[in-house]
Amino acid sequence: MLLLLFSGLCQGEVPIISHVFDATAGQSVVQQTFDLWIDGPGLWSFGALAPDGLAFVDQEGQITGEGLLLSGTGFMQSSCLLEAHFDLHLLGEGTHTLGLQVGLEGAEGILGLAIASGYWILPLKSDRVRVEREGVGQLSLPSGQWFLLEEADAVFHGEQEAWLPRSDIETAELTAQVGSIELWWGSSSRLWQAGDRDKVTLYLRGPSPAGELVLRCAPHVRLGAHWSLDGQDLGCEQGSNGGWILHLPSLAEGDHELTGVVQTLLPPTSGQAEIQALWQGVEAFLPIMIGRSWFDYDGLQRIQVDTHSPLLLPSGRIRSTSGRGSVSVEDEGLNVVIPLDDPTKPIWVGTGIAESILWSP
Repeated sequence: MLLLLFSGLCQGEVPIISHVFDATAGQSVVQQTFDLWIDGPGLWSFGALAPDGLAFVDQEGQITGEGLLLSGTGFMQSSCLLEAHFDLHLLGEGTHTLGLQVGLEGAEGILGLAIASGYWILPLKSDRVRVEREGVGQLSLPSGQWFLLEEADAVFHGEQEAWLPRSDIETAELTAQVGSIELWWGSSSRLWQAGDRDKVTLYLRGPSPAGELVLRCAPHVRLGAHWSLDGQDLGCEQGSNGGWILHLPSLAEGDHELTGVVQTLLPPTSGQAEIQALWQGVEAFLPIMIGRSWFDYDGLQRIQVDTHSPLLLPSGRIRSTSGRGSVSVEDEGLNVVIPLDDPTKPIWVGTGIAESILWSP
């Protein structure tokens, strides 16, 4: 999990944006809108400084760790977009808190940020920002310190009311629903056999903001490369150990179906494997029971051989027929009898068909 902090020059409570990524993805990109209200007599610039592991796209379209997000002349009020790039290889697994420092030069202003916890404002190079709150009166805000607004608050810069678009308030409301996101797999009570291939369905309940859904699987399960959400194909990136990273759009209210194909491979023993889905900090697991069908032909087998080579049995004993004859093999599951004169020609046992073949290694 990554926690992105927007910080000014002063200490205090700051807004935190949290995201969950698959650390093996290498790189990940997050977009966040913010509002900017600036009042200045001439040229001004608004820039940012990022720590290691975090970069952003500057006003020239370049990915950098330090640079200008926006510049201009005189008065401006607008909604802007921050595109943040995370180096997951550098950060590694675990929870990381990254602080993005922002600053304004050449003017006074206010930065507005709508996230799950509410709408935050940050006075920039100004001690003239105040909030009028019903039942409380005027609250003077120090420069460089974040403040969480309430719904009916009015924001002023000097005697002028600062109109902030609050453009991302809808996204903030969706983000606030993350804690109640529901995620579950469709029923899978069937017994899978080695080599089976079938469709599976993951259900997601919106609303939810856009983001990355991570799929992971056990060693003896193979996830297909094509996944669709409500019938629409999704962009996918290869994850770790056969997993996938799916890029999901924002989800409207209601239930949504994510479908893909899964194939089971041959495990050393029959048992349970599972597929894990991780979305917006919520996990869901799909248990898959994998049998070995005829690979688990158990008991005593009598195989027919035609060889003068000594035979090494799975139990470690050595038998010889001196030509054509039969050999009894006690074993559980798929295994081999090895002709010691030519080990490159093993005799496969543990299957029903093994007794119907004349083996001539």
